[in-house]
Amino acid sequence: MINTTPERNIIDTFAQISWQDLSIKTIQSTQCPTTFTVNYPTYHHRCNLSQQIQKQLGLTQSQPVTIRTQIERHKPQGMLQPLKKIKNIIAICANKGGVGKSTIATNIAASLAQGGHTVGLLDADLYGPNQPELLGINSKALIENNQYQPIQSHGISLMSMGVLVDEKTPLVWRGPMASNYFQQMVFNTNWPALDYLILDCPPGTGDILLTMTQKVPIAGVVLVHTPQCLSISDAIKGIHMLRKMQVPILGAIENMAGFRCVHCDQINHIFPETMADQLQKLQIEQINQIPLSKALVDSSEMGKPLVCNLPNDSTSLLIHQIATQIAARLACRPISTRNISTHTKQQTTESITTS
Repeated sequence: MINTTPERNIIDTFAQISWQDLSIKTIQSTQCPTTFTVNYPTYHHRCNLSQQIQKQLGLTQSQPVTIRTQIERHKPQGMLQPLKKIKNIIAICANKGGVGKSTIATNIAASLAQGGHTVGLLDADLYGPNQPELLGINSKALIENNQYQPIQSHGISLMSMGVLVDEKTPLVWRGPMASNYFQQMVFNTNWPALDYLILDCPPGTGDILLTMTQKVPIAGVVLVHTPQCLSISDAIKGIHMLRKMQVPILGAIENMAGFRCVHCDQINHIFPETMADQLQKLQIEQINQIPLSKALVDSSEMGKPLVCNLPNDSTSLLIHQIATQIAARLACRPISTRNISTHTKQQTTESITTS
């Protein structure tokens, strides 16, 4: 088999990237069918991408195109190294609470899992864990061999404080104790080998987020905000913190960007439409916009990700594109060339003390 790079650049309009920007240059096999290997997910648009490639390269219908995906480890912030069993950790951050970050994180994780990738979801909001409810999980996690055992749901491996303590039990912890348990959930969970670990961050710029930026190898951060001045103002504070800690920012998602009518599917804007311009001034690109959707709300209340519950819903299709865009932007970042961290400094996994 002869492998070459494509003679022409491919613009993936669904993922909104150029193949020339990928950190691992696309490999093309000259055998029939023509096979391309890329380092980002293509499951949700593979057929359309194949047709697009045929058109851009001038191939005929008798010259089929096959696309394969091979996920690589990408360089995290500073001197940190990727974890042995987790290729990439993607943090979903919102410095303002109530913007729908957890719901978006759930559906992004489910979308990547539907694409055949191994995906974990870590609920880092220790004081208000919502992921068990969003995934319809009622069982509790076990501790075996000094490790938390993640719970499987919708193809996702979940760890959350919500599966470690009773749902009605408040956590009365100071910052250092919360940061300690957060690190245990990252490093002392028996994660399977993961392509992506989606980290649902707590709001604000407090102890847990600071610990994350200092201790956890983050391949990329996605900011979630609404088209309101208060949300944008807090997002800007988060941007400055992340940049100070050298954490790569992949872009921003504007949630509640208008309301999708249940009768005509038209999007009506009820908030200002130009708030994202303030982030663009800071060179933060907008990945996409998600409108308010009754289907998304109803699915979340049912404990099912929308992309699993109503896979053909227009918002589901949009979330599939967003998940692909996030992973594709990550695929354009530098590959990690350092030794893999096994995090040998293990902490003792403890039973949870709530006060």
